[in-house]
Amino acid sequence: MGIATTTPAESSSRSGALLRRNFAWCLTGNYVFAACQALIVIMMAKFGTAEMLGQFALGLAISTPLIMLFDMQLRAVQSADAAREWAFRDCLGMRVLSSTVAVVVAVFIAFATGMRCETVLVVSLVALSKAVESISDVCYGLFQRHERLELVSFSMMLRGLLAVAVISVALMNSRRMSFAMVSLILVWLLVVIAHDLPRVVSLLGTPAEWPRFDPTRLRALTLVAFPLGIATMLLALNQSIPRYFVQYHSGETAVGIYAALAYTSVAAVTVVDALGHAMMSRLSHHFEAVRLAQFQRLTAGMVLGAFVLGVSGIALAKYFGEWFLAVLYRPEYARHATLLLWVMIGTALTMGASALMYALTSMHVFRPQAWLLGLVVSVTAAACALLVPRFGLVGGAIASTVSGFVLLSGAAVLLARELHRARGRLAISLATTVAPPAHTPLGGVFP
Repeated sequence: MGIATTTPAESSSRSGALLRRNFAWCLTGNYVFAACQALIVIMMAKFGTAEMLGQFALGLAISTPLIMLFDMQLRAVQSADAAREWAFRDCLGMRVLSSTVAVVVAVFIAFATGMRCETVLVVSLVALSKAVESISDVCYGLFQRHERLELVSFSMMLRGLLAVAVISVALMNSRRMSFAMVSLILVWLLVVIAHDLPRVVSLLGTPAEWPRFDPTRLRALTLVAFPLGIATMLLALNQSIPRYFVQYHSGETAVGIYAALAYTSVAAVTVVDALGHAMMSRLSHHFEAVRLAQFQRLTAGMVLGAFVLGVSGIALAKYFGEWFLAVLYRPEYARHATLLLWVMIGTALTMGASALMYALTSMHVFRPQAWLLGLVVSVTAAACALLVPRFGLVGGAIASTVSGFVLLSGAAVLLARELHRARGRLAISLATTVAPPAHTPLGGVFP
């Protein structure tokens, strides 16, 4: 009886097919979810007011950096965990605790900054919705580690479509953002309970998968993941800083306009995120096995794809910006075509940097990312302080472009440094390896 074997070519073909399938699923889920988010923003602009959109944007600007900080990117940590160091129960327990803290801090900030009661309520509800979303996110980390991106995709599509349905009904009937956010929280919680957690149990083969709050494991996980949480928090904060300055100088209506135009880049950003999530586990395995050529090839593909999309967005804003804004939102938005162009330039640079950051995360390079993003946030704040008072909304977009260039340059330097170190370790390992004898000595054969 023969023994079935798999040739390297067949193995490579299957690996490539799995990667393409995972990317297709991830791209589909991300696009549907991003389209639903964009549709929600469009409906807020059409059926609500710019002030309502500004309240929503402020809620995201306050809660998103906090969620990013305390969630510590456990999805990426799980996906890049080639050695299987972290149990899902520990990650889930950490996520429950950290998201609770993030919501409490967001509510405190909303009260402390003296916002109107309705705005405080919206900000608090947006933070709570992000916390519920973070529970789904930690489940996605396990799905990615098992390279089951179809589970992530279906969950994201479900959350996006349900969000559009309930927010549409709430806005058209109540005209209040707080009612829309309560509806969103309820349907996203339903997806966690009915879809995400049951799929986790099915993958792990256990009757129940409850969060575990072991202090020793939580402390060890925090020490590993918190630098990445700082990095992602700074990244989210960097995106929000222009809105803070616009809010201070021009008010909530201007923030709503800025947020509406910023959402036009979602389609391109979604592709880069899909690529990053689909390739994260594969990149980690290549780097762990010191397959640097394969690692570099995948990373180069991500960066090239990001730049192609970025240039396409710039061309769209340059030649069709006014028409695009008038059709997508309302005619009065068309006069902000220059703002759209600068948003797209900044987005192109940031997408290239994002592709490099996915590669760095797969290499477990967490702390240097935090230092780099600290520098980028400082640059963004300084640029906004100089440009927003003089150029208004466009000044905020120019500041984002400057910070995008700094982030791209810094990420490229970090990646080159880590690859250089990896090659050095590989060379030392090869040099110290004792080669086996080329042949059996003749004295052992003939007397």
